[in-house]
Amino acid sequence: MPYCDQSSNGIRIFYRRCGHGSTKVLLIIGLAGTHDSWGPQIKGLTGAVEPNDEEEAPTETVGGESNTLGEEVREGDGIEVCCFDNRGVGRSSVPTEKSDYTTTIMAEDALALLDHLGWKNAHVFGHSMGAMIACKLAAMAPDRICSLALLNVTGGGFECFPKDYVKAISSSGMQSNYGFEGQLNACWTHNMTSKELETIRSSGFLVTIIHGRDDIIAQLDHARRLAKKLQPVARMVELHGAHLVSHERPEEVNLALMELIKASKSKLEPEEWSHLAESESDEKRADKYESKRDTDLVT
Repeated sequence: MPYCDQSSNGIRIFYRRCGHGSTKVLLIIGLAGTHDSWGPQIKGLTGAVEPNDEEEAPTETVGGESNTLGEEVREGDGIEVCCFDNRGVGRSSVPTEKSDYTTTIMAEDALALLDHLGWKNAHVFGHSMGAMIACKLAAMAPDRICSLALLNVTGGGFECFPKDYVKAISSSGMQSNYGFEGQLNACWTHNMTSKELETIRSSGFLVTIIHGRDDIIAQLDHARRLAKKLQPVARMVELHGAHLVSHERPEEVNLALMELIKASKSKLEPEEWSHLAESESDEKRADKYESKRDTDLVT
């Protein structure tokens, strides 16, 4: 089974790889989610539905349907995706101490996984808590980031989750109490310092912040504020949907992710990237992604 072992602390991170190619994408899931929660994006980015873990070994150890979007952007290059279970959920290790769960520690898990895979750098996409972890990873190792996509992200702390949501998900049995309480601790204690935000702004990679307008869990205003803090490298994409916009609007989300990969590979200037987003109204932008989705469904 594909595991990334961190012998220094006894943590094992379970991961899956799909697709083949020189363009690498690391997907980081949110609170109580497992690697397979990225199903619509894995299929959209690679066209694959089955993992390739047994087919191809990592290049280095250091510590179904055709996809028209992917074909348009990749131009024969190919995309390989890696998704994984964060500590505390799924098949990964479940530490019993809350102090073993912070977004910084979990970003270190992700960095160790990149090393294990032998990936010098990657496009890093995160959802909810996974987007918080992705922010920490980008600030921690900016030279490893090709681009950064933050889905339904907040700044952590009080911005995270309504109490009713926490109560509902904690009683659902989706993971052990240790894992849930630990991951929740990571969300509550998450904070991006001015220095970390400046590192992301000045490191040369592009950022997309994708958010559902009807998200009552990670509210839109918080994501908009983060996007402003990350100017001029950040583009804000607002879609009709809620907290699980990656499942509610998979075609639009996948299109936005492919646009980010394509712009990064073409070395688009940050000012041009953010200006393109500012030149469209929110409604116009959402309609553009939905129009593209409808066209793809027809064709």
